[in-house]
Amino acid sequence: MRIPMSCMKCPFELNTVISLGEIELNDSRIYSYKCTNDHLNIMFLQNQKYDILFELAIKAFQDGYYNQAVFSFMASLERFHEFCIRVMMFDKHKDNQQSNFFESFEKMWKMVKKQSERQYGMFISMYFSSFGKMPKETVNIKMSSAKKNIINYRNDVIHNGLFSNHEEAFEFGELVANYMKETVNVLRTELTNESIVDFGAKEQENIKLDFYEKNQNYSEGLSSTQTLSSYMSLALTEFPQFQSYLMSGETAFDQFRLIMQQEGLEYKSSKEEKDYKIISMV
Repeated sequence: MRIPMSCMKCPFELNTVISLGEIELNDSRIYSYKCTNDHLNIMFLQNQKYDILFELAIKAFQDGYYNQAVFSFMASLERFHEFCIRVMMFDKHKDNQQSNFFESFEKMWKMVKKQSERQYGMFISMYFSSFGKMPKETVNIKMSSAKKNIINYRNDVIHNGLFSNHEEAFEFGELVANYMKETVNVLRTELTNESIVDFGAKEQENIKLDFYEKNQNYSEGLSSTQTLSSYMSLALTEFPQFQSYLMSGETAFDQFRLIMQQEGLEYKSSKEEKDYKIISMV
């Protein structure tokens, strides 16, 4: 999947409209690239990983790839649990000035990074420790269309080669979205929006510091942050209706292109000459 990017130097150095292009998603959420005018840019994507995976699931559903949609909805849910763990732990330790929370968390996370069941157990433990109650268990989220819970349905699709269909993939995604909505609302109420926002801000600050420590030769690049407008990014304001968002035919990857068109700016796809060149980094 490719996402739209812009060059922040073109308007200032060449007195032109913003130069636009596309680059591939990566796992770090840090994008170092050169535009077609050879300007170096460093962009820090603020969307969480579960957020992007959810958009990929919606895109797959809209294109009729229902099994791939189920895969990505489930991957999004697992990364959502990781995000919640990070937020809840950050809230407990944010006043501790003696250590780098993010560095310590990464060391701990390596021990369970490839073990989804242990991650889910950690989520349940942190949720109970933070709020004194149990979260809604995913095994109790039932699908009426498939007559099974979402975990068993996911296993049938991934491990048994079950072909998902429009109705089942839609219900699967809607149930995952509703579960995330309910969980985010608990975090909002119990931890307040400020804690979630503060976590995001501190995480971005830590990512940038780590990047520039390892890549001091990138000082000449103009850095920026970007947030793709997506279903899950709207969670901190108000969730849109899942069905209307899904059926709109648009995802976060389309929004930037549409905005540019509305502003009367030319946008060329990755199949044309506006592809940006990825610059390697540490």
